[in-house]
Amino acid sequence: MADENGIIKSQRDTGQGFASSADDVHLIDNEQTSTDTELPNSPVNNHRTEISPLQMESMDDLKAKKKTQEGLKIIIISSITFALSVTLALILTIVFGPPAVAPHGAVASDNQLCSDMGLSILKQGGSAVDSAVTTMLCLGVVHPHHSGIGGQHGKNISTAINAREKAPGGATGGLYLNNEDLKVGILSVAVPGSLRGMELAHKQYGKLSWKDLVTPVADLARQGFPVTGNLVHAIKDSIDPSSPQDDALVQMFYRDGQPVKEGDVIVLSDLADVLDILAKDGVDIFYKGKYAEEIINATSGAITAEDLANYDVLEVKTLKKSFLNSTVETMPAPGGGPLMLFMLSVLENYTLSEFNQSDPLFYHRLIEVMKFMAGERYRFGDPEYVNTVANDTKLILSQSYVGMIRNKITDDKVHDVGYYTQPEGVKSGGGTSHVSIIDPEETLVSVTSTINSHFGSHVVTPSGIILNNQMYDFDLPVAAAAGGGQVTTNNNIEPGKRPQSSMTPTIVHQYNKLCAARIALGGVNVTHIISGVAQVLLNNVAFGQDLAKSIEAKRICNPLIPNEVEYESGFSEKILKYLKNLGHSHFVEFEHGISYVHGIAKINETVTAHGDMRESGSGASTY
Repeated sequence: MADENGIIKSQRDTGQGFASSADDVHLIDNEQTSTDTELPNSPVNNHRTEISPLQMESMDDLKAKKKTQEGLKIIIISSITFALSVTLALILTIVFGPPAVAPHGAVASDNQLCSDMGLSILKQGGSAVDSAVTTMLCLGVVHPHHSGIGGQHGKNISTAINAREKAPGGATGGLYLNNEDLKVGILSVAVPGSLRGMELAHKQYGKLSWKDLVTPVADLARQGFPVTGNLVHAIKDSIDPSSPQDDALVQMFYRDGQPVKEGDVIVLSDLADVLDILAKDGVDIFYKGKYAEEIINATSGAITAEDLANYDVLEVKTLKKSFLNSTVETMPAPGGGPLMLFMLSVLENYTLSEFNQSDPLFYHRLIEVMKFMAGERYRFGDPEYVNTVANDTKLILSQSYVGMIRNKITDDKVHDVGYYTQPEGVKSGGGTSHVSIIDPEETLVSVTSTINSHFGSHVVTPSGIILNNQMYDFDLPVAAAAGGGQVTTNNNIEPGKRPQSSMTPTIVHQYNKLCAARIALGGVNVTHIISGVAQVLLNNVAFGQDLAKSIEAKRICNPLIPNEVEYESGFSEKILKYLKNLGHSHFVEFEHGISYVHGIAKINETVTAHGDMRESGSGASTY
């Protein structure tokens, strides 16, 4: 980063709860309004957007459709597998009964090739869950530095499938005390879980055979695929050819001593063999067979046969809250959903309208809310281990707490970090992917996947499986200043515990309003995901922007640690000047985007999908 008149330019290419109180969690029936207002500095490249108009519905169709909407289920999957060693979070909504319009579907993801592959599954009669499996497997091949898989659905209740990775049985805080090996290497690998989550999802809600979903991706890995700019950047930024730790990655992504270039064709035959066997034999071989042995050996026993064989998937309730005229459903803790809804809840206390899009004061308030949101992260961890998480989720979404935070925001000045209450810093990362899907039966899927940092732990099995570094999502243990022992947090390391995550796959809907907007979206880039998804929802729900404009509008962020205003190239100079005059003192320009958001929407008779232009190679497909 080069310092220029107090502004730091960054070349970073950032590729990468539970029911609240009863008065705050409900479905609403306000009439939805929608306007198409052009947002300044938000160009839209139409090739990233696909629109599919559907046939008009008759009144009889609409009456039948309204009746079927009484059955609704939301499912979230959060997990980890190989790079397929990844973390996944998936939300799915479904309206039961036959579709009232001609079959149409859409897929938006980090990669156009994978979106096309997912759409092909829909055209074959597969469900949105089937499409999600294939699309995320595809991303695990073409974006092995940060990709994943996912999918599920149900009826009449809300539920979440948590298949997030877990700390190995031998992992204790003492093992990692003041030990930076938590970031890469064998101690950074957590127990993979997403294949088990996907297995459950597909068995219950898939239409096509498992083999039909996996085999096309195996063929892609064997035949080869073009390298994207996103992958090139990750290779240059994260792989050290002089480090023995990266020998396997160099063999995969270097040619004649140089990293592969954008447009080069890569063949991953070892990974293709893995996928072929998984397609034929199922996922047990990953947890109890050949690949389990490879993981155990690659981690020198840090992950044991017992860890893999005993991995379990959890089902919990989703987090649902009203925002203006819509209902937002998202991932509960240990995901980022509670914090994203906290942001929306505080901002809802202000008057929100199209005027805010160009109002400098709104962006000051937005930044202050982001800092308070970061200050709330310390409350969260694995609810199975931290018994205060459920109550803290209810607390930060309660009207009284939201009002208190609103009153602490001052319109004429900023404050020191301690004012926002965060006791510890947050880590950054890079390896994340997102997919949003709608199928002809109006099932919406939103799934986020990550191996955490680019190329995860940098540990690669003999079969080409890149293992995650999800142990780095825990708080690194440090020695207590006095009295011995360790400083503990809600996100500290314990055997079998799942780490905190920023993944925020989200569904927005008005299921009690005919033809109202239904949206599935989610973000990429670890700690910036929450603020990115929140800003897109503000643009769409509060300001009336269409999906593409909501996603492409310039974004801003303050992670609190470090206390800096991060803004995207092309952001309003007028607003930046206003923020400086208020006391925001440290600015960082992101030339390649702060976060990436991919989404799909169905409004009236039209299905739209959009892949964020910030991410090289992203794309959307509809039919």
